[in-house]
Parts: sequence; structure tokens; C-alpha cells
Amino acid sequence: MSDFLGMRPIASLEKPKKLVMQEIHETIKNEDFTKNPLLCVMDGALILWQLFEEVFADIANKILILDIIHVVEYIWKVAHVKHKEGSQKAKKYVYEKLLLILQGNVSIYIKELQEERNNKKYSKKKKETISRLGRILGLLFESGKG
Repeated sequence: MSDFLGMRPIASLEKPKKLVMQEIHETIKNEDFTKNPLLCVMDGALILWQLFEEVFADIANKILILDIIHVVEYIWKVAHVKHKEGSQKAKKYVYEKLLLILQGNVSIYIKELQEERNNKKYSKKKKETISRLGRILGLLFESGKG
């Protein structure tokens, strides 16, 4: 396996997620993560985060990083629930919410999303779009970064 600056990008569309993680674990199980943590960048799929915690349970010093591109994709979806697609209001919404996240105020945005979801003016489908982003941001918050 190639090792570029200590990074080992690994992904598979053919193998089950758990099997891929087990293969990764097998390649690193003898490494010492006491000084430098195991870093893992993932999208917001809850199953990935759960599998990671399960497969890498024996490694205490680990950091999970939520891929911000994935987050931005869902911020845009929520922006289009609230504002016309392509509008300045939608762009401003995305900018402001991304800035809020990058400034470490994830919990504030999660609370806003919970309030939006409970707003009766949105359809069930639109509420699910809002809830999905809330769950993704919850991963970020729970990992200690929010």
C-alpha cells in the first residue's frame, strides 16, 4: 500500500464498508497511536461512523473528521428548502451557516435546524432534508469539534 506523507487513502465501491474498515485496521493494528492519533476523514453517513467506532474500538487515540464538502452539500439542500434555488438569499444562507460551523458554533446551527424542522409550513420531505443535515452536524458536534 502506498504511503504518502503518512496518509493511506482507502475506499471501495465493491467491498462492504465493514470489510474495508477491517482491512484498514489489519494494516495499522501494530502502529503506535499514543503520540499521533489515527485520523479518519469520512462523509456524514451514520453507518460509517458507527462502523469506525466498532472496528477501531481498540485504538483510543483517534480523531474522526467530517468531510466539509459533504456538509456543504446538505447546507445547500436546506438553503433550497428555505429560499429559491440560485437566489442571493440561498447563497447568503450557505455562506453564513458554513461560517458558523467553521467558527465552532455547530450546536447553534443544530438548534436552528431543530426549530426549522418543527416549523409546520414545511412538507414532510423538506423536514427530512432539514433533519438529515441536523444528524450529520450531530456527528461533528459529538466528535468534540462543535
